[in-house]
Amino acid sequence: GGKVELGETLEEALHRELMEEAKIKINIIKYITQVKGDFNNMPIHIFLAEWADGTIVVKKDENSIIKLFTKDELKGLDIEKLSRNALMKEIGIGL
Repeated sequence: GGKVELGETLEEALHRELMEEAKIKINIIKYITQVKGDFNNMPIHIFLAEWADGTIVVKKDENSIIKLFTKDELKGLDIEKLSRNALMKEIGIGL
């Protein structure tokens, strides 16, 4: 995860973080919602986006797992329940 820098929008932070951490570019389709995260109740902002360019390359010093998912793969994801429910509702997949 990343943090929004001073003067940066959420969208700009998302683009920057994905380029820094994964070397990919995305097209943001829309902002979905904000949920409280497990770590100090930090907010997690959920976006619907599509891959635009690049090959995922995670830096060796990052503790990140980055993967792109199809709509069908979302149902089985082991992610925080509120995040999964908000995302699935937005893209029209029943729970």
